[in-house]
Amino acid sequence: MSLLAIKIIRGHAKKAGGRSSSSSSEGKKSRFMGLIRSSFSFSMGALVGVYIAQNYNVPNIQGLINTGLAMAKQMEHAYRKPSNKKKPPADDDTDYFQT
Repeated sequence: MSLLAIKIIRGHAKKAGGRSSSSSSEGKKSRFMGLIRSSFSFSMGALVGVYIAQNYNVPNIQGLINTGLAMAKQMEHAYRKPSNKKKPPADDDTDYFQT
């Protein structure tokens, strides 16, 4: 934690009722328990994910995404509106307005 965050937390604790040193140790325990609780859920999620990936046939998500993007690009090119820009005239020697 940064020093600013620690000062803010200590100042907030003093304003909240002037807790004694014994209650500050309880605050440290509760912060520590919060860290363990969040770490526990993260590590359990990682372990379950590894177990599922090793024991079940999980599809390759990156391959599915690439295939979907390729199909979307093909559809975009097939159904694209023609552009409104004028194309330059062809460089042939035919003059249609000559009488």
